[in-house]
Amino acid sequence: MAKKELTLRELKVQTISERREGRLVELPENFFEKLHNLEKMLLELLEEHGNDAERKDRVNDDLRKLMDLKIDLIKRREMKLADLAVEIVNKQNPGENAVDNSEKEFLKEMCKIIEKHRDEMIRNESSFEEKVEEDVEEKVEEKVEEDVEEKVEKEVEDYLLVKVTDSIPTFIGMDSKSYTLEKNDILHLPKYNARLLMDAGKIERME
Repeated sequence: MAKKELTLRELKVQTISERREGRLVELPENFFEKLHNLEKMLLELLEEHGNDAERKDRVNDDLRKLMDLKIDLIKRREMKLADLAVEIVNKQNPGENAVDNSEKEFLKEMCKIIEKHRDEMIRNESSFEEKVEEDVEEKVEEKVEEDVEEKVEKEVEDYLLVKVTDSIPTFIGMDSKSYTLEKNDILHLPKYNARLLMDAGKIERME
């Protein structure tokens, strides 16, 4: 029996459900895989309707809707996963059935961060005044280092340098920015979008 693919309407229903519920909503089986397939299918349709402006506009509109819903869904689930991590650290034995397999590593790392932060806040290694002074200096240094590291990581890890081999109509990237790609353009694209477009033969990697 063929695996049922995800539709844009089903994605909207799932996103609305996530907005309404206070706790994490259990996703259908292979949800994110099907979401990836839906986006890839729409990109392929864009290529097929290359000479039909009306159909091309409709598909492009569907792609924008898909990206908006996907980003909304992911952000809401991240916030709920953070709340769940606090409950786990507090040993409240929260249910984890709604955690998707692709989110388990994220949840695990969140628990580690909370435990580390809590341990550092509770320990009393020096006098209060010394601790405050040290913390202020350390946080200033860490903030500068983190800002630089975050910027570099964002550019290196989340984006790919690519060359456009076929013009692509305007779409919304995973970073919520709008992109209109012309043939022979060279630019950085969010890694997720870049991989989809490479699969569709629209771009090629430069790095």
